[in-house]
Amino acid sequence: TIRNTSVASGEAGGITQHISAFQVEAGGELMTFIDTPGHAAFSKMRLRSTQVADIVILVIAADAGIQQQTEEVITNILENDVPVVVALNKCDRDNANPKQVMDQLATYGLVVEQKGGDVQCVEISAREGTNVEELVQCVQMQSEFDNSHLFVDYDAKAEAYVLDVFKEKGRGLSATCLVYAGTLHTGDVFVCGTTWGKVKMIRTRDGGNLKAGEPSIPISVVGFKGDDLPSPGDELLVIDNEKR
Repeated sequence: TIRNTSVASGEAGGITQHISAFQVEAGGELMTFIDTPGHAAFSKMRLRSTQVADIVILVIAADAGIQQQTEEVITNILENDVPVVVALNKCDRDNANPKQVMDQLATYGLVVEQKGGDVQCVEISAREGTNVEELVQCVQMQSEFDNSHLFVDYDAKAEAYVLDVFKEKGRGLSATCLVYAGTLHTGDVFVCGTTWGKVKMIRTRDGGNLKAGEPSIPISVVGFKGDDLPSPGDELLVIDNEKR
């Protein structure tokens, strides 16, 4: 899998969440991957991901084809005009039919290169590791081809979204977040969903302390003060002060 080639990985979810964030080095640069499961319960998370992602990897099982959740993701991709790379998984199975899936995709407006379109599509087997490196290379190529959306203002107030929420002994409520605009600093006041807080601590996924959280790096944020818990998919927005 892609995660097996990661230089820094960590689960951002427990048994019921199963959301993960990890980084992979490719071409001397780090790419951050957010894995959002296809289960219907994660609809909000998938929507938020397509809204803030630089590139979406649309994973479809070649032996099952397009499902309801796949249709939902395709709609989000097209509505938000997000660059996409298609990964047809489970191509090692006897009943895999990648060409049929490519034809299905065309009916939704996603025409892959194999069918004369401009959407990159890779036939993979995550279990066997087949063409996984090629998939990463395709993502890198896509970022180089269409990079106008990759530039952010590091000096702006931070905007992030929540991947997971958990409690830590001695620290209280923490949230794994991904900043997608601006920079999050210790001491920043923020609102998040129906709650709020003031950043007490920013940590890396392996436990190291940071003074600031920059875009595209998975971080843990400590400092929530409200009674309500944020939910995966909620936005975390920095505000001027605590007088809301």
